[in-house]
Order: sequence, then C-alpha cells, then structure tokens
Amino acid sequence: MNVAVTNNSESEPRHAYGILGFDVLRFVAVLAVIWFHARAPGSDYTLWHVPTLVIISVVLASEYHEHFSMEAVVRKRAKRILIPWLFWCVVYGVVDIVRVLFGSPSLVLGSSYFVFLYGPSLHLWFLPYIFLVTVFAACLRNVVIKESKINRAAVALLILVVALWALYVLDGQTWWKELPMPLLQWFSATPAMCLGVLLALLVPFAVWFSKDSRYSLIFVGSGLISCLIAATLPGLTSFSLVALGLVLLASTWKGSRTQGIGAFLASITMGVYLVHPTLITISRMCLAPRYEASVLHAVLAILLSVLIASLLVRSPLRQVV
Repeated sequence: MNVAVTNNSESEPRHAYGILGFDVLRFVAVLAVIWFHARAPGSDYTLWHVPTLVIISVVLASEYHEHFSMEAVVRKRAKRILIPWLFWCVVYGVVDIVRVLFGSPSLVLGSSYFVFLYGPSLHLWFLPYIFLVTVFAACLRNVVIKESKINRAAVALLILVVALWALYVLDGQTWWKELPMPLLQWFSATPAMCLGVLLALLVPFAVWFSKDSRYSLIFVGSGLISCLIAATLPGLTSFSLVALGLVLLASTWKGSRTQGIGAFLASITMGVYLVHPTLITISRMCLAPRYEASVLHAVLAILLSVLIASLLVRSPLRQVV
C-alpha cells in the first residue's frame, strides 16, 4: 500500500498555538511509510500510517467552514495539493523516461487510463485523493453543522454504517483487491476517511485546540480504549482503530507551531514522502545485496529522505513540498 501526505505547516489553517502532536505523528507516519516500502523487518505492522494521515487531514480540514467560503477552500486546497502533485508528476515522468532509456520497463506506458488519477508514480495517489476527501469533509460539515441535532446524528450514523461496511469488505472479502490502482488504495482508506469525518462532525473544532484538561483526559481515555480494542481485531480494522487511538492521544500535545521541532517536522514531512521512493532505490543500490529489505536499508532511506526534504524546503522548490 502506498501513501502520500500533505502536511506542510502551510497545508492547514495556521495557528501560532496548535497541535504539535499532529505534526509529530504525521512525520512518524511518513517514516512508517518508508519502512513499509523498504520491506524492512516488521513492515507489516506499520499499516496504520495511511489511516493516521487521512484522519488528521480530515479533522484539520473541518475548520475551513468557519472562515472561508467553499470556493476559497477549493482554491486553497488545490494550490497546496494539486499544484505540487502536478509538479511531481512531471518530475517522476522524467524519471520514468530515464528508466526506459536505461532499459527498464516504463511504469506509465501500458498502464490503464486510471494512471491519470495518480500520475507516473503510484505513491502520488494520495494527493488527489486527499484533495477530494478534505474538500468533501469541509463541504459536508458546512452543511450538516447548520442542521438540527437529530439530522446531524443521522448523518453521523450513516457515515458510521459506511465505515463498518468498508471494514467488513476489506477484512472479509477479496473482490476489492482486484480494483485498479489507485481505486484500490482509495477504497482501503475509506474507513479512515469516515472516522475523520465523524470526528469533524462530533467534536467542535475549538475543542481540539482547547487547553481544558478535561478534554485531554477524554481524548487520552478514548485513545487508549481504541488501541486496546484494536489489539483484539484483525487486519485493517485493527490498523484503523490504532490510527484513531494515536490521533486522539496526539491531539493532547499542544504548543507553538511556529518554532522548534514541531515546526521543522511539519515543514519537511510532505517532502520526505515525495522523494522517498527514489531514495529507497538509491539506498538499495548503495548497499550490498544482502542488506536489501533490511533495517539498514530502511534507516538509510529515511536519513536520505529527511536530508533531501530539509534541503528542498530551503530552496525555491519549497512551494511544492
């Protein structure tokens, strides 16, 4: 499973005081992506990364209705997500041409027309996906928040039913595995999208940023319960609940997002994701064959990805990472 992330400090509404836990958790989730793609030992236990990134993105997108028109939401999300996506489509398109020139098979030629939904590298699938999901979540909340409590509860119940159905299919059936890319990835992220929308509908946005210790206790308790329940369940159901638990726990860590480690991690996380496939390959080429899919392979890929992303955010290309 592949994933991307849009988590630069400019990708969400800016707050001098914000949720540092979300910035750190998103960075860790992207490191888990690299670990998984490097096929390092224990990589099968990192599948919580997709749900985590989806839930956080949807929750943070739920603020837009308070300050912006929906047209403004679409414009801002397109600028932050779709423009970088198009830029990196060009970059990886050039990489694909170079691959062909050196005798390797093209990753684009021969693909179905669904390739236009993600681009010349599969790991880019998440950018157009999260654009659609966050715009949908913001629009839905903008409509539902004006309805009565009964209507809001009905919408929340419907979303819960969709999440449960998706989990039933993902863990109990196999037909979805035949879906073309990136529809397979999109469908597998459905439960996390629903969980994020539920949090956006049921938890007032201001509560996430509140310093009230009672909210923190509720989030910690709910997060621990979610993780404990996850330990008793199989497959993607378990990973989705682990992600929910991690998001709730991370939401209690607040502070300045304009300086310190949180600001740094927020600035490079998207870049780390965008460059990591190439650096996994470079890391493999630099190591002896026996180290492929090893801890050393994954760690080297992570270090190189962080280094390159750190350089990119200090370059003219910072607007596309």
